[in-house]
Amino acid sequence: MPRSSSKLRESAQRILNKLPNSYAFTKALGEALAVEAMDHIPVMILRPSIVIPIWQEPIPGWTDNINGPTGLLIGAGKGVIRSMYCKSNSYADYLPVDVFINGIMIGVWNYIHYGDKKSSVINFTSSAEIKVTWSEMIDAGREIIMNRVPLNGVVWYPGGSMKHSRLYHNICVFFFHWIPAVFIDILLFCLGYKPVLMRVQRRINKGFEVFEYYTNNQWDFKSDIAQTVRQRLNTRERRDYKVDAGGLDISKYFEDCIRAARIYILKEYDDTLPAARRHMKVMWFVDLVTRCLFWGFVFYWLYSWTTSFGSSATTSNVFPAAVVMES
Repeated sequence: MPRSSSKLRESAQRILNKLPNSYAFTKALGEALAVEAMDHIPVMILRPSIVIPIWQEPIPGWTDNINGPTGLLIGAGKGVIRSMYCKSNSYADYLPVDVFINGIMIGVWNYIHYGDKKSSVINFTSSAEIKVTWSEMIDAGREIIMNRVPLNGVVWYPGGSMKHSRLYHNICVFFFHWIPAVFIDILLFCLGYKPVLMRVQRRINKGFEVFEYYTNNQWDFKSDIAQTVRQRLNTRERRDYKVDAGGLDISKYFEDCIRAARIYILKEYDDTLPAARRHMKVMWFVDLVTRCLFWGFVFYWLYSWTTSFGSSATTSNVFPAAVVMES
């Protein structure tokens, strides 16, 4: 079995070539097939950037999965993600799913109405209008979860940071992800509950393997065709088929995302918010006490070490002098 697994990995690397993962490979493969068919049948390629939860309708913030930024905010909000390998000042290009759906309808309308085959490949992106860095996104999500929409069953008070060094990140993951997960799972097992955190950390680690490629690289996409198509809409159509970032409040949007994830993914309803806020205050106090005890232990150990080192150095200097006096 290990030999076949090794061969499978080698085959995967050979097939992927320079592409980072199977996700990018399958998208490129699908586009290649579509391009081959363009001369024979009406085909359009509509490329969204990172698709994120609904902005406006039908349900603000709704999504059916925890991929991408939503999973990151939930993990950080639960206290199980304390470190992330990422260029904090770089930005990712996001596109709410309802905006992309509007873009599909407008793109198809433009293709049929104007017969413009030069517009058969359209990039739907947002970075030309609005840029949100990873640091800004995490800070906004943390403030919302700590003060406005806390999650139930928070394992630890939300904290941590983004790391530019993979080595430093791996060290932090070991101490602040894996060790607490092992400790808490052992405690749960002893109390008769099912261990869960090790499984959660494995899923987080697997997700990071794909996610890190995109958080440590940045691309600027051209959206000239999408901008041209948008200019062909009248005022009512621009309002009804929203495909621009006008009126977007980033803080409000992420709050909607967290509220929707809380209800539709985590099944944590609004009647549990008061208890979640109380629990968050308790975890803040526990985090504060733990930090004080940790740094107190570190300073005590350093003080004890320097004191014992100074005492041993004094003893070693006095001993030769005593020998000389006796002789």
